[in-house]
Amino acid sequence: MDKSQKKRMFLFCALACLVYFTSYLTRKSYNASVLAIMDATGMLKTAVSLAVTGSFITYGVGQVISGLLGDKIRPRTMIAIGLLGASLCNAVIPFFPSAVGFAVVWSINGFFQSMIWPPLTRAMSENFSFSFYRRGSRLVVIAASMATVAVFGLVSLCAARFDWRVTFYITCLFGLAATAVWFFGDAGFEKNPVVARTGGTKREDTSGEAEKETKNKPGLFAILLASGAFVIIGSTMFCGVLRDGLETWTSSFLSDVYGMDTSTAILSVVILPLLSIASYYLAAAMVKLTKGVVSGAAVIWGFGMLSAFLLALFYRNSAVIGIAGMALLVGCAHAINNLLTVYTVVYFRKSGHVSTVSGFINAGVYVGSAVATYGIAGILEHTSWSVILFLLVGITTLGAVLSVLVIRRWNRFAAANSEDHT
Repeated sequence: MDKSQKKRMFLFCALACLVYFTSYLTRKSYNASVLAIMDATGMLKTAVSLAVTGSFITYGVGQVISGLLGDKIRPRTMIAIGLLGASLCNAVIPFFPSAVGFAVVWSINGFFQSMIWPPLTRAMSENFSFSFYRRGSRLVVIAASMATVAVFGLVSLCAARFDWRVTFYITCLFGLAATAVWFFGDAGFEKNPVVARTGGTKREDTSGEAEKETKNKPGLFAILLASGAFVIIGSTMFCGVLRDGLETWTSSFLSDVYGMDTSTAILSVVILPLLSIASYYLAAAMVKLTKGVVSGAAVIWGFGMLSAFLLALFYRNSAVIGIAGMALLVGCAHAINNLLTVYTVVYFRKSGHVSTVSGFINAGVYVGSAVATYGIAGILEHTSWSVILFLLVGITTLGAVLSVLVIRRWNRFAAANSEDHT
């Protein structure tokens, strides 16, 4: 691969980072604002959480739909529509300050958000060589974590100095600008994908061999079965419980247990996405150490089990233990999510199902997210955080068990579909 092609890969990586940064900025804006909204409106946890739960449900359902469409419709178009719709939802949500209004607007936002990741994974597979994919995709998910840091910092500032509504106006403006940059910036890559230039999946074949190979390829269900994807989806559900459930309610945890004021509690949550950035490098190290994506995830689930157990036992001792424990749990969840939803999908490039499989696996995450977000709010209205924390011990254990069960099957599939020579 010559220097110009490497340069094009890095340029596309920057464009993909902008897309996913914007996606998280316009998606996490409400999640980060729940405590500020509760203080301003007097809404209960269950009422304010309806919007988050609704968005996770529509995002999860939309992931399946967008995954299927993403292998047929141009990523440039789908992603632009998703970013534009999400930006507009951020603009209008301040005008519907009620549980129902929030839920309707944010559920629509969830569906628009679902139009971004599956086609983006397809676009990355077309513009990253197989060997660059892990590095490039890691930078993309780091951009998402930076967006989470930015939005929690923005919400904390707005809660202290302005009004919770200001957050949504700012994220909308940024989203509209990023939509334009993506739509016009991706035009050249769409016409001339990097992988096609480097001997990837779009070679011309005049001998008819390509057509024969396509006919002999196994169907989608057979591929999902052979790879162990159904079990992986189950593991990602538990990952969603940790990642989004805890990230949404950690500010409330700090306020309820340690009496932190709203602005300080929200700002303290910034440590969660910051630690998640380090966790992506932990994920990469575990893949090298265990020589497998799913086996790496199983080891990190073990770290999560230990973190959950220690947090449940000692969280009352100090706020430092509470913040550190939550940060470790969410960091483990981000690392596992990166392995199971990002690293795995490139192995489906040969079959032409990158976007579809990405949609299915990612949908599993948001089933867990939806259940956790509303479930935590409901449990807290009847009991304490102690119950939640001991439930997390069981959840991390189940996630680890599912990952261990599918290691062998995944390793066989990955070996047969690796393209390390590219």
